[in-house]
Amino acid sequence: HLRLEGNRVSDEGRSAFLKLLCDVSSIKNTCNSNHTLRSIELPRSLDPELALMFNYIDIAMITNKAYVGNARAVSRAKVVETQLCSYTRMELSRLQLVECRYNSILPQIEPVLLPNVLAMVGDVHGQSELYRMLNAAVSDLASIVNKKTALKERMTDNESRILSLNTEYAREKSALLVEYERRLAALSVGNLHQTAALAAENSKLQKELEYIG
Repeated sequence: HLRLEGNRVSDEGRSAFLKLLCDVSSIKNTCNSNHTLRSIELPRSLDPELALMFNYIDIAMITNKAYVGNARAVSRAKVVETQLCSYTRMELSRLQLVECRYNSILPQIEPVLLPNVLAMVGDVHGQSELYRMLNAAVSDLASIVNKKTALKERMTDNESRILSLNTEYAREKSALLVEYERRLAALSVGNLHQTAALAAENSKLQKELEYIG
């Protein structure tokens, strides 16, 4: 609980509190927002813009209350409520003085999760929101598809190079083994001739020793 009634809080200060509770500058920052503050008393105003800001502050604190002690669940809820709803994201971006580009969302999401995220958008915010998200993110989807194609081509190229390297290794290994066998055979023959000659010489020397007595 935070009590600031009776204190003078500027518009920038109110915006800072809103950003503290639900920072929409990126999905990561939304997840890292404050998920424990559940009550705050600020000087209220009848100004429509400030009333809208207070409304979003209240919504963020209600979300914090709904998932007390479960930071992962509250993070997920805030992302779904804000980042995946174009109107809410646009309003919060304006109130927090951050740039709002709807087609910047998809690059922040792991490609493998996109089908589930898109299904969630349709289920929670309706088909029209899903259409807006897809329409705004066509270039990002194309980029992801192109990236997947490039990655697959790179993997195919690597597999081809691995096969080529293994073939070259087998060829060189075979050639080295043949050379090794040839040299080993030559060495064995040379060793056999030399040991036979030395043995014959020792035999003669032994006979001479026996003759001398």
